[in-house]
Amino acid sequence: MFTAIGAVVARRILNLTTNNLSSTKLEQSNEKCEFGQLIILDLSGNVIESIRAGDLAAYPSLRQFIAVGNGISDIHEDAFKSLSTLQHLDFEDNELKEMIILPESVLHLNLARNKLANIPASVANLKKLVYANFSHNKIDSNTPFSLQTESLETLDLSSNNLDTVPLKIIQSSYSNILSLHLSNNRIAVLQPSQFQNLTKLSKLDLSNNRIKTLTEGCFDGLTELQELNLKNNSIYHIDVGVFADISHRLHKLDMSKNLLVELPMAVSRLSKIKTMDFSENQINKLYKFVLNKMVHLSKLDLSSNRLSSIDSYVFSSCPHLTELNLSNNRIDGIAQDAFEGCPHFRSLDLSQNKISIFSGSLAFVKSLRNLNISINNIQTFEWSEFPEDLQNMDASNNKISILAPATKSKLRTFKLNNNRLKSLEKGQLSEQIEDIDISDNKIKLIEDDVLNVLINLKQVNLRNNKLRYLTKKTFRDNEASMVNGLLTTKVFLEGNPFECHCEMAWITLLSEKTTLQIVDSALTTCKHMVHKSMDKPLSTTVESDFLCPYEQTCEPNCICCQYGNCDCKSKCPEGCSCFHDQTYKTNVVECKDLNETSLRSFSPKILPMHATHIILEKLKLPTLKTHDFMSRTRLIELRINASGVKIIQPLTFNTLQSLKKLDLSGNELTELRGDELFKTQRIEELDLHNNHLYELDSRNLEQFPNLQTLHLSGNGFDELPEMIILSQKLIETTLSKNPFRCDCNWRRFRVQSWLINNIDKVKDANLMECSENVTKSFLANDTTVLTSLVPNRGEHIFSIPMLDFINQANQTFCAVEVSGFFGGGPERNILLMIASIIVMVLALIGL
Repeated sequence: MFTAIGAVVARRILNLTTNNLSSTKLEQSNEKCEFGQLIILDLSGNVIESIRAGDLAAYPSLRQFIAVGNGISDIHEDAFKSLSTLQHLDFEDNELKEMIILPESVLHLNLARNKLANIPASVANLKKLVYANFSHNKIDSNTPFSLQTESLETLDLSSNNLDTVPLKIIQSSYSNILSLHLSNNRIAVLQPSQFQNLTKLSKLDLSNNRIKTLTEGCFDGLTELQELNLKNNSIYHIDVGVFADISHRLHKLDMSKNLLVELPMAVSRLSKIKTMDFSENQINKLYKFVLNKMVHLSKLDLSSNRLSSIDSYVFSSCPHLTELNLSNNRIDGIAQDAFEGCPHFRSLDLSQNKISIFSGSLAFVKSLRNLNISINNIQTFEWSEFPEDLQNMDASNNKISILAPATKSKLRTFKLNNNRLKSLEKGQLSEQIEDIDISDNKIKLIEDDVLNVLINLKQVNLRNNKLRYLTKKTFRDNEASMVNGLLTTKVFLEGNPFECHCEMAWITLLSEKTTLQIVDSALTTCKHMVHKSMDKPLSTTVESDFLCPYEQTCEPNCICCQYGNCDCKSKCPEGCSCFHDQTYKTNVVECKDLNETSLRSFSPKILPMHATHIILEKLKLPTLKTHDFMSRTRLIELRINASGVKIIQPLTFNTLQSLKKLDLSGNELTELRGDELFKTQRIEELDLHNNHLYELDSRNLEQFPNLQTLHLSGNGFDELPEMIILSQKLIETTLSKNPFRCDCNWRRFRVQSWLINNIDKVKDANLMECSENVTKSFLANDTTVLTSLVPNRGEHIFSIPMLDFINQANQTFCAVEVSGFFGGGPERNILLMIASIIVMVLALIGL
């Protein structure tokens, strides 16, 4: 029950929709709270199931009562007794099967979506009823009661069980009814002259019935009819004179979704018609001159039929025709004079046909502004085929592979998506274009002066093409600020196989404040020129990500390019791949898996002196020699991987003053002494994983004072290297796949205690193991608590995850057992036995 509404009493309108109310009787919160002046009450969307005798007594002045969508099934016969001024009653979407006596004052009644089988007698007796809606009930043609009102203007009996036009129901209001809705019933036949008394009817809806023919005389008497809806019947025949009486006033006719095979001659008499819909029929023929008397016709829909051509004069002399829909037919040809005499023709839809050429049929339709020719068979787009003043065109989903040179055109919106274009060349697009969609083509190249000359361009869609890069000159003023008042251009690029090519570096200068904006930059990626598997979103790229390949290049302002020995001239070694960015701040040299010929001529000393990133992989370099990489002052990253390196001679990495990352992983190194580097102290990351190292002396720290990351996994360390323990700046390391030894005495092997205190630094701590060569330990008399365990990896090795050992050792391996002499476990027993033997020996020799 709804309470505390006294504050709204002064109002004359009360809306309590969707409040979970179960009654129409509202409780008053105080004595001053009265509903005597309430005019409109809306209780829709509640849970009211019944209205009792006195529930509405508090609203004597009520004129509009709305209770839609409640579930009302029962109303007391005296419920409306006090509502003498009620005019508007809306009970749509309830459970009513009958209706009680209503006030005579009711003018507007809505009982749609209930369970009425007949028009209630109480409703039939309403003398002043103007509007009645009984749609979506179960009323059939045998309903016994006729509406007695003579004032009825609108009657809606759609979605019932009527099999004939229910004229008997409205016989008292023949002369006044204006709108009759009979859609979605079972009406199959329209009798001659049955509407002759409905002299003021302006709208008749007979859609979704079972009518098959329209015979002459069936609309006689409907001289004021303006709208006729016969959609979705089974009409296959229309008599020529069927529209005689309605021809002078009818302005809207809907005959869609029927079975007509031709545009009926009967429509030629509709001299006042403005809109006709014959879509979704089976029309395969349009007679000449059928439409030439329809001087007011503005909109005609013939879509989804079986037309194969548009002949001469079919649409001629339609001076007010503005919109024509011929989509989804079988049209493959249009006569040159098909649209002559249509001075106001503005919109034409020819989509989903079989058109390949237009043969001048549209070129001189000067009034045409909107044209849809999508989903046809067009292969060559000829600008000359279309009128100069055309503004919007959809040529998507064709087979267009050629764009002819653009003629003078005012086209603003152009859709060319889903075609077969491979390139965009200068002069192929109209300079007035504002919005162009060229997505889902096969475009690999866009010449510089194609899009940047479109001075009004606001949006361009280039998604899902085959573009590898776009140059800075592709678009106009791409770095200009919007503060300058220039037009903003929005670009869509997702789905192209972009490479992070140096020609694309201009993209890093774009922002929300520049006139050019890549809307989907977060979804558009480019493939790194070196790291091929890396796709970088354009929104996160920086200038150094964009690289150009080179075989030989000379930096700007280099003064020795003409000489053979020149540091600022870079020559790419045979078989290698080399790249630089536009500013030459980044110079990448990548030599991978060289063939025998290239490998014979390769030496690290021939690598470009100004290289910033050197990547050597799968080469045969067993020895790195002294000064092989000396004085490459710009080198930031050096990677020598899987190249069989066993020995690194002193001063190999000499004076690499900019080097920050050294990666020697995947080789066969057994030592790193520190003398390999000289004046190379800026290294922050050292990668030595997957080598044969078993120790790293703390003296290496002198050469790596800035080391932050050290990768040592996959080596032969059985104890933690001092270099790790003493490093002050180390923040990350990897140590898995090393045969670290563990024991109950944590002071014996440092790895256990160090790991607990530095576990956040070890990125693969969960993969580290305690490993014991059981056989070797016994033979060397160097046992641990794990020595006595049965090998679980091969014949000699026992291993256990190190974190498991650390967490569980005190409860398992290292637990003290109470047994033997005085308790204390087997170790104490052995000691006692040894002591006893010594005492016995001494006694025997007399000491």
